[in-house]
Amino acid sequence: MLERLARRGYSCVTADTGVEARTRCKGSSFDLLLLELYMPDGHAADFLKDIRARSDIPTLVFCESSDPCDELFCLEAGADDFYTFQRDNAILYARIRSLLRRAHYAERRKHKRNLGDVEMNESLQSAVCRGESLKLTPTEFKILRALGENMGQSVSREVILREVWDTDYLIDNRLVDSHVRNLRKKLGEAESGLVIASVRGVGYRLAGNPKSQASP
Repeated sequence: MLERLARRGYSCVTADTGVEARTRCKGSSFDLLLLELYMPDGHAADFLKDIRARSDIPTLVFCESSDPCDELFCLEAGADDFYTFQRDNAILYARIRSLLRRAHYAERRKHKRNLGDVEMNESLQSAVCRGESLKLTPTEFKILRALGENMGQSVSREVILREVWDTDYLIDNRLVDSHVRNLRKKLGEAESGLVIASVRGVGYRLAGNPKSQASP
């Protein structure tokens, strides 16, 4: 199987035992974990319980033949898929591709947040509105994120300070207000549909009516 995976362009790292596999998983980052049902030092389900306590790596358990209970145990322990070898293993490789696609999509989504027509990219610390960059500073990006996580709700200056500057001490109201004013201007110029409203005595609230969803 390793040779066939290599021919399909996959780079594989092997482990002979569950103990060795645990060590490799701790020291490296992998896109997918293929587990044999019965390992020399244990059952895949037991290994999965340990791995799932600290990792959400996509996992497929495979075997030559199995009892339905084995499949149930592995899936309940955290396996994403279970495969019993057949004469034609094209289905196995299709399942591997499917798991990788889902994992990569989930990873991309984890780093992105949509606020109406504005898409925030956590990895790049950038935001675009309908494809056009908002050119936010790092501080403005963090403020938008803090407000966006509480869309429609009031967010105090203290919370913004903690989320953006990692402090609970409000040195000067103008520190927050100045950055919010600049952010509000950029959102308005981009016709993003996002509005930062001042909440007297509290802080700010983000609301929006995305242009792409607005009535004609």
